[in-house]
Amino acid sequence: MNTRRTYRLLAGIEAVRLNRTVLLCMLLLLGATGRWASADDPAGCTGQVIWHEDFEAGWGDWYPDNGVWEIGPPTYGPGAPHEGESVAGTILGGKYAGYQDSRLITPALALPTVGGGERLQLRFWHWFSYSSHDSGTVQISLYDLEKGEWEKNWRNLTSVQQVSAVWSPLNVDLTEHAGKYVRIAFLHTAGRNVYGHASESSGWYIDEVQICKGTPTFRNPEGYELGWGDWYTENGVWEVGEPNSGPFAAYRGRAVVGTVLDGGYAAYTDSRLVSPPFVLPELPGLSPYESLELRFWHWFSYSSHDSGTVQISVYNADTGEWGRWDNRATITGVSGVWTPINVPLMDCAGNRIRIAFLHTAGRNIYGHASESSGWYIDDVQIPVRDEVVIYDAPLGSDPGWEMQGQWQYGVPTGEGGEDHGHPDPTSGYTGAHVIGVNLDGNYAVEVAGPLALIAGPFDLSGYKDVAVEYARYLNTDEPDYVEATVEVSIDNQQSWHPLWTHTGPGPIRDSAWRIMRHDLGSVADGQSMVYVRWSHEILDARAFPYSGWNIDDIKLIGRPQ
Repeated sequence: MNTRRTYRLLAGIEAVRLNRTVLLCMLLLLGATGRWASADDPAGCTGQVIWHEDFEAGWGDWYPDNGVWEIGPPTYGPGAPHEGESVAGTILGGKYAGYQDSRLITPALALPTVGGGERLQLRFWHWFSYSSHDSGTVQISLYDLEKGEWEKNWRNLTSVQQVSAVWSPLNVDLTEHAGKYVRIAFLHTAGRNVYGHASESSGWYIDEVQICKGTPTFRNPEGYELGWGDWYTENGVWEVGEPNSGPFAAYRGRAVVGTVLDGGYAAYTDSRLVSPPFVLPELPGLSPYESLELRFWHWFSYSSHDSGTVQISVYNADTGEWGRWDNRATITGVSGVWTPINVPLMDCAGNRIRIAFLHTAGRNIYGHASESSGWYIDDVQIPVRDEVVIYDAPLGSDPGWEMQGQWQYGVPTGEGGEDHGHPDPTSGYTGAHVIGVNLDGNYAVEVAGPLALIAGPFDLSGYKDVAVEYARYLNTDEPDYVEATVEVSIDNQQSWHPLWTHTGPGPIRDSAWRIMRHDLGSVADGQSMVYVRWSHEILDARAFPYSGWNIDDIKLIGRPQ
């Protein structure tokens, strides 16, 4: 038996309306065939591959409903398949035609049932380059047993636009259609550009199409040394492997996930890297000294108006749907080195969630593309820390700390940033109040400083592995002109030890609140008089005015000794 066999009920479905009982028997027979993919078929997911198509044997029972699609070796677009020698693509040797839409349709498939936490997923690799107003859409059509015919309208599952730049995997959840008879389609749409003219590009190339059954696995920690696993990317760009650009090396091991590993990211293409779903521990299962957070290491270099965003989506068991993507941290500018970041998840405890890293490539201030190396991520994990919050300042009231120069406590007005960076926020990370530098606009640019917010003193006797955590909204000039630092003192402010310094090379332009964490342990563990200060210093009168520091929700966290 050919284990790559596909099933298409020719006259039985398309031309002749089958008796419902006969069709049901056929579906049961198809379901009884078990795994359609052979034992040596490559599994892109961690579950069981129940059906697989790599196009190496040609068309089989696939077909297009309006031309355009070809199967064979690509000599245009990606220039090579993801695996093997053949792909399905919209014209393998050149650009697709204008104004010509066409749907590539699979054979009819009997999807198996699932149980427990199992999911049913369509997974495939693709490369695409679409001009404006053109796109690709994954669709599904169900067979109506009552009417004995296919649905007249295809249902849209997901779509792709812009430029992937690399071969990348896409997962599409089919669980709600488990046990049904379906067809999958890849709809290529070639429309008009903003001037009403045809606007063609390389198109859509597809390889290694699979249907997987199983329970998605979130490896904790995830270092990408074993490949993609059940992670996927919504709109290309992201790759897993060894970086040959950007940092040129992983933080740990050899592999990372990054926005194009061999060069800069593509212009105007946004893409979300999505984790497999997993359940966070319940709060009652955590000790009083534990916290729940996402922690990962990253290296990034973003051009102006481009950014990375950490997002969370929570599953609603009542509706059976995923919630909207909630922004938790935004990355801009240039890191220069691998650095860790912590994102609190306590509000999601006990929920089934997905994590996403959203890469956004926009336009610069002149309306042109502005690309850089992008975002590289490694060592993603959800550690449960045996920590206690030693001191918590949500800034609902003035804590009475020393504030020098333009530092002040109050409600930010959303002003500043007219010519450089972004304006102040209009409220705190939580609540209305913050501590910041000139809450009514930009900082002054006369040479002065360092001028600081000095928090403390704090008694850390009896604690170890202490860290300061706070919400930051910072816009400041390049470090040659304006210095921004965070420091700690344990000798009544006689000397200061650096915790963080803005090293550039460019300015910092936060457009959203960002959670920061700096370890104090090597300096402050067990100390009885600890101060933390956030400094702002104008080094050169040629500095540009930015909206400056805004700080909220300051915590000191540590472990009892």
